[in-house]
Amino acid sequence: MRKWLVIVTITLAVAGASKVLYGQRVVNEMTPPIIAEAIKAGEKGDVPDGVLTKSSGWSWGSIHIATFSTPYMRVAMAARQAKKAYRKFTPADVTPEMIAPELHVYAWPQVNGADKPSRDPVGGNAIYDRAPVGGVNVTAIVITPRKGKDEEKMAAAIHPGRFEEMTTLWQNLFGAEIRTLGMVAVFPRSALSEDNEVHIIYDKPATMGTNALGGTHCEDCSAGFSLKKVR
Repeated sequence: MRKWLVIVTITLAVAGASKVLYGQRVVNEMTPPIIAEAIKAGEKGDVPDGVLTKSSGWSWGSIHIATFSTPYMRVAMAARQAKKAYRKFTPADVTPEMIAPELHVYAWPQVNGADKPSRDPVGGNAIYDRAPVGGVNVTAIVITPRKGKDEEKMAAAIHPGRFEEMTTLWQNLFGAEIRTLGMVAVFPRSALSEDNEVHIIYDKPATMGTNALGGTHCEDCSAGFSLKKVR
């Protein structure tokens, strides 16, 4: 049985989030006191994941289809990563890109036919017991209202102001490769609302998760925002 190795190369750093008391508003402007608060939260490890999940429709739960970050979340994650590397992160290390009033959404490509890893990924790598049968690329990320008919959602759709590709390389021990493309999309911060949902559009139906019935399949996979503990 072949083992498949997943190697992920990301062109834009993925950020996490800062974990604070429920009910606090998402930050619109990163003032010096709020930057200091975000750094402190990151150093404490108070960093929720910003995961966007789609219900599988089955009892085995939800499927991770994307991740999002706010300015506060990006600063907190940078501080957390610096501490893990035994470095001190200060306000002087905060870049304009981190605190720009933007919502970032990160969507990874899928590979149909691959089981869950036989062991936990370490450093972005994972070993798969069953060979993937085909790559599924992300072609677009769009935000729409969560409610309404398809025509209404299309009319109110928010498209990213810019985006960057993320490349994932699936490789087995004999050197055979499947290269797939994900995407980081940048939206105005105002697009972040529990009234909205994110649509991840693939170039073909993606198989999400595995179970006895083969998992969930979608070409336009959507997930709503949850702003609990998000700043």
